[in-house]
Amino acid sequence: MRSIASALFALALSVPVALAQTTKLVVLTDKGRSTFDVAMALQAPWVNDLSEGLSVKDLRTIHRVVTALRKKLESHEESDALGDDPPRSRGSSNPRSF
Repeated sequence: MRSIASALFALALSVPVALAQTTKLVVLTDKGRSTFDVAMALQAPWVNDLSEGLSVKDLRTIHRVVTALRKKLESHEESDALGDDPPRSRGSSNPRSF
C-alpha cells in the first residue's frame, strides 16, 4: 500500500488514525477526488458496454470466478510477504484449456 500511496502523492494523503499510532489512513486530495471522478465517468460506459448481452446468470458466474481468483491472488501475496514457500501445484502442470 505504501508504494501505491507514494506513487500517487499528489492524489492522496496519509493521515494518522486517532487511536492507532502506527496506522495511517489514505485519503484523496481535491486533485485525487477530481481524478477519481473523471476515471469513474469513463469507467461506467466502458463496463456497461463490456457486459452488454450477458445474462444475469453469466454475470453472477463471472463475479464468482473473479472473486475466487482474487482471494487466491491475495492469499499468494500474503504468503510472499511472510516469506512462505510458494504453494505447490495440485495435479497437472498444464494450464486448463477452455
